[in-house]
Parts: sequence; structure tokens; C-alpha cells
Amino acid sequence: MVNRTAQKARAIAESMICRHSTLRPEELKGAFKDAEIVVSAVGTTKRIVPRSLLKETMTVLEANYTAQTALTRDAQQKGCRVIDGREWLLFQGAKAFEIFTRKKAPIATMRKAVYKEIRRGI
Repeated sequence: MVNRTAQKARAIAESMICRHSTLRPEELKGAFKDAEIVVSAVGTTKRIVPRSLLKETMTVLEANYTAQTALTRDAQQKGCRVIDGREWLLFQGAKAFEIFTRKKAPIATMRKAVYKEIRRGI
């Protein structure tokens, strides 16, 4: 668990029984050593994870759905499996659709709409 503050990282890590780190480069290296999944929910497209810490065996989930981040770009270049924020948005919407309508969500149609609207800047 990585967070800007050690206290928050520690609290979350203890509840999940995992290691914790801050964003300081010397700590990140240890946090990424055995990582298989990287989940990013930060509000920036700038590089906060050095490219050198990514390995092709990692899966990277990026919550940002409005723009490609340095993390997703770097992860793609490293050969990581990348799940971007548009897919998160899509499946959250699909679940909501199913809850409210009690019908199976039209995933393909919804995917087209999400990707089209994101390209338009909405």
C-alpha cells in the first residue's frame, strides 16, 4: 500500500495485511519489488512511479478515465497488462444499469458510448 503519508499507508496496509510505503523513491523500490498488481487512484497524469519499477508481469489498473497517464503509458511500453479507467467506469455503469433495470447491461453498446464520449472530452 503506497500513500503520500506513511500513517495512512500503514493504517490501510495493516487492515489488508500487506507492506506499506510512501511515494519517496527509496521506499517505492521496496514496495514494487514483489508487486503483481498496481492500482492507481491518483488525480494526476504525471509520472509518480518511476518507469524502472514496472515489470511486464504486472497488471496495472488506472482509475483515471479522462486522460492517459504516465503510468499507463509506461506500463504499456513495459508490456504490462493495463486496465484503464474507462473500463472501470464502464463496469461500474453496467452494474448500476443492472441494479436499476434488472436487465443485463449492453456492455458492447456502453463501451462504444464511453470511449466516444471520453474522446470528445466529456
